[in-house]
Amino acid sequence: MVKRRRISFWAVSLIILLLISVLSIAYATLQQQLSISSDAKIVSLSDIRILNIVYKEATNGGVEDYPATNTTDQISIGVSLPNINSTVTYDVYAQNFTDLKAMLIQINNLVMNNPNMTYSISGLSINDVFDTHSSLNFTITLKYKTGASTANPSLGATIQYVWSFDTTPPVITEKAASNHLFYITQTSTQYLDLNNYVTAIDDMDGDISSKVTWTSSPAFNPNKVGTYHITFNVSDNAGNEAIPYETDITIWNFVKIATGDYHSLALTSDGRVYVWGYGANYRCGMGNTTDVRVPTVIPGLTGIVDISAAKNSSYAVDKNGDMWVWGDNGNYALGDGTTTTRQVPTKVSRPATGEKFTQVSCFYQSGVARTDQGNVYTWGWSGYGANGSGVNANITTPTKLASLSNIVDVNMGYYNGAAIDKSGNLYVWGTNAEGELGFGYSGANATDGIATYYNAPILHKTISNIKDISFGIYHGVAIDNSGQVYTWGTNAYGRLGNGTSGTNSFSPYITSIANGISCVASDYSSAVVTSDGYAYSAGSGNNGEMGNGKTTDNLVFTQMIVGTVVQVTEGIESSFVLTSDNNVYGFGYNGDYVLGNNTTASSTSPQLWGFVPSPQ
Repeated sequence: MVKRRRISFWAVSLIILLLISVLSIAYATLQQQLSISSDAKIVSLSDIRILNIVYKEATNGGVEDYPATNTTDQISIGVSLPNINSTVTYDVYAQNFTDLKAMLIQINNLVMNNPNMTYSISGLSINDVFDTHSSLNFTITLKYKTGASTANPSLGATIQYVWSFDTTPPVITEKAASNHLFYITQTSTQYLDLNNYVTAIDDMDGDISSKVTWTSSPAFNPNKVGTYHITFNVSDNAGNEAIPYETDITIWNFVKIATGDYHSLALTSDGRVYVWGYGANYRCGMGNTTDVRVPTVIPGLTGIVDISAAKNSSYAVDKNGDMWVWGDNGNYALGDGTTTTRQVPTKVSRPATGEKFTQVSCFYQSGVARTDQGNVYTWGWSGYGANGSGVNANITTPTKLASLSNIVDVNMGYYNGAAIDKSGNLYVWGTNAEGELGFGYSGANATDGIATYYNAPILHKTISNIKDISFGIYHGVAIDNSGQVYTWGTNAYGRLGNGTSGTNSFSPYITSIANGISCVASDYSSAVVTSDGYAYSAGSGNNGEMGNGKTTDNLVFTQMIVGTVVQVTEGIESSFVLTSDNNVYGFGYNGDYVLGNNTTASSTSPQLWGFVPSPQ
């Protein structure tokens, strides 16, 4: 009788453990080969949203989405290889792990069903967790035997996929970060192209700037001044969206020109100030006395709403209601409480009452400013009653003229000042030696009690319903609400435009211009802009400042040879016009670069500024 041996419990247990171990090793090996044939760690999805795999063919630069409509490269891998013994490489960018798993399984199944095809995977570990990698690169190499034979059994072609997990979005940057300001006449052709404004770079796709899109609030119009909020967006080939790039772009133009003695200022729609011309007395505000050859932005001035250029000094008012002054400060011309020349813009604070300065006007060494409450403040020299304070003493800081209220416009001439109230009443003060107040007489008048001047505002009783007023040297120009233009005072060089020269007019002369909208009186001339966009000038033309192509005086108002005009301003021997196409032209004397065109040659024809305003 054969004695049976009983297998102990421990032996059975050991056999089972060995069997489990062998199966585990086999399973792990298979799993390692197939890489993603199970729900291993490498298919952890985290919270990443599902997007298509996008892969780019290195051979032709094409881009296809997975699943693709053309399945040649995915299902019949190897069949369409270009030739035997060739290698084709595909760069594959994937953001989604589910789709990647599906495509890898598809490749695995293809190989399993095709005895002439083999594949291998390198650079991928079973312990890799996809969603912890910003970029996980590995390679799948497929070998397709197209001509197997005894002599050369491995004859065939190779497909190599280089996989990269693309979870990094592209980055958008500006091509020129300082260019946020664009002069309206140049935006379309020279500076501003929003389709070419930023660069988008992706770590996988490289430069994808051509794919950038943008939106604007408000709707972008390169021919309309204003600030536009632009948002740029782009996505890479894997669907990663860049962080939107947002910026403000300002389209600007010039809104006002102010001319003093041989220097000028220009105010932009976005509140900056350009200066050019003679630099003596630091009147240009650049910290030196060097002439400024072409219009140049004055550093430090922002948010400016009004400007004025005097004989040797300059003024600006900002949106906060403060005033900025620079240049000569004789007789307290700058109103900062000192007589110290200011080399750069220096702040003069708004009134202690809380009012804000909104307008400023100066001509020689006296100044006047209007506030948002319709009050008038004055400072500077008191000679001939020029500061209108009622006392024959210089005023060190802006001081309120108590007799004036509800004022909508102010102006300062050489020795005269003026203010217009909301009812169109005109108030004037200063010298009357040449009849420049337009009262019908000059010099002394027994009923006034003052010999040759008025040192406080007095209502003008001859003309009314006035909308614009300007004093020059010994003469004045005004326009009423109907558009009628008046001139009075000294008539040297024919500056009154009444057809004569040398004979003063003590009363307002009614000129031939009946549709005026703005006026200016300078040292030796006068000019008017009409409602139909023309500019007319009268007076001294020795240097061509009349703008009519001649060097003779205009005894009557004569049209300037230039386009449609928005504003005209005049200096001592030169003139400027701001046209509707946002250009500025100068005429006349050009010593010390007065015309701002980078030359010193005087001109009787309009000279466009010698610069293209660059973004600042």
